[in-house]
Amino acid sequence: MSGVLVFVPCSPERALALSDGESFASCQAFAVTPSLLRALDLTPADDEDAEYGCMLLASVWGLAQYGTRLVLVAEVPQGQVGEGDDADNGGVRVSGLRLGHLQSFFTDEAGQSLVAEASRAVEGLGLDEAWETDEVQQLMRGTSLLWHSVEELARLGKDV
Repeated sequence: MSGVLVFVPCSPERALALSDGESFASCQAFAVTPSLLRALDLTPADDEDAEYGCMLLASVWGLAQYGTRLVLVAEVPQGQVGEGDDADNGGVRVSGLRLGHLQSFFTDEAGQSLVAEASRAVEGLGLDEAWETDEVQQLMRGTSLLWHSVEELARLGKDV
């Protein structure tokens, strides 16, 4: 499929529902957009750095909204992507997301104390505010998100 690569912050419960065959009518995501490239001072040739930036932004958004850094990576048709919250940071809205769109997902290792501390510090904050907190900066320096295959999504409830 040739489409738009999106990074979808997600709660573990919603991710499990997706793995059980449900679809998301609409969800917040992050993608490499001209606004994101400007915000990160990158060019279209910096695609890997821009995608990594999207993943990190999605993880912090998810931390503030859901208390966890769980990011689904999906490729969706262009027609399913519209403007979302945090557009200056690459925020987009994705409609009709389903399991077949997923390529992988990223999350923290279970039981990370830095994640719990950062989650408490940013609960309910907007992306820009959350990004600037000392706890999030410590989290980003102290831990890396772990890559998982889509097949592992069904085990998520046991591991997160």
